[in-house]
Amino acid sequence: SQTYGRLLTLSSLHTNHLPCCWPRGRGMMGPPPPMIEESTKPTLTGIDFSCKQGSLTCVVGKIGSGKSSLLAGLLSEMSISKADDSVPKFGFQVKGRTAYVSQAAWIQNLTVRENILFGMPYDKEKYDRIISATCLGPDLEILPSGDSSEIGEAGNNLSGGQKQRVSIARACYQDADVYLFDDPLSAVDPEVANHIFEHCICGLLKGAFSQTYGRLLTLIVAH
Repeated sequence: SQTYGRLLTLSSLHTNHLPCCWPRGRGMMGPPPPMIEESTKPTLTGIDFSCKQGSLTCVVGKIGSGKSSLLAGLLSEMSISKADDSVPKFGFQVKGRTAYVSQAAWIQNLTVRENILFGMPYDKEKYDRIISATCLGPDLEILPSGDSSEIGEAGNNLSGGQKQRVSIARACYQDADVYLFDDPLSAVDPEVANHIFEHCICGLLKGAFSQTYGRLLTLIVAH
């Protein structure tokens, strides 16, 4: 198993000696990745870190090192157990509501706007800011009915980059307290990736406030 080093700061997200293993069956994030066997053997061990409110934290590592598993553990999609009886405390705490963007964009067979709103009321000013920050404006202009265009089954009438940006926009619209992004910019070209990182991740999200917990926390996993 791959072990991450320590990162100790004021906490909005905190773990204590967090061991995670993939459970049998299927969770909200789907089955374990193909390269990971279903096992009671921990995929990650000895994780001990905290992230402060308002921070932007990036986890970087090689393929298969457990970055996605870390997020899965924080989303309770992996089994968490006490692997070392000498450790007095274990587990994790995430303060507030969490929004998650996976590597593979999750799209519903609805309109673009409905995919972004995800059941929340339409706020034009907020919606337009998010569309701009995620660089979706030019894409909506070329769609037959703009953001009223229906996305086909599994998003087959959108490119991979467009689907990923819709997923990012949906997460941003949810007014969460903690944002977990799993390699969110891998499907977009460098110019668009720079725009999203600067205007969405470091702009829209980093400057936003939660009514309950103050400044938002963003945790990004990247290769």
